[in-house]
Order: sequence, then C-alpha cells, then structure tokens
Amino acid sequence: MVNEAESAKEADEAKKRVIDLKNEADQYVYNTEKQLTEHAAKLPDSVKDQVRGDISSLNEAIVSEDADKI
Repeated sequence: MVNEAESAKEADEAKKRVIDLKNEADQYVYNTEKQLTEHAAKLPDSVKDQVRGDISSLNEAIVSEDADKI
C-alpha cells in the first residue's frame, strides 16, 4: 500500500508540474497578446508576425501537455 502511494505521489507531482507549466504559459500568452495589441502601432510587422508565431507554437505545446515542449 505504501508503494502504491509512492508511485501515485510521483505521478501526481508530474501532473501538477504540467498543470503549473500550462497555467504559467497561458499567463504569458495572455500578457504578450495584450502588450502586442497595445503597442501594435509601434512595432514592425516582422516583429508582430514573429511574436504571433511564437504564441501559436506555445499554444500547440500547451495542448500537447508535454512539459518539455512547454
């Protein structure tokens, strides 16, 4: 029973890590999109396109739920 609890603890910690990473990534996406909208007039299109591409990549990583990708 103790071994089962230990193995469940490890799995739970891994799940918690992924959830925390997803939440943090979501916050970064939200803040970046907000800043991009606020400062769009001051930024060149190439920078805006790069940022949007990075946001898209991060969103794909969030959906994959792979901690290393996030």
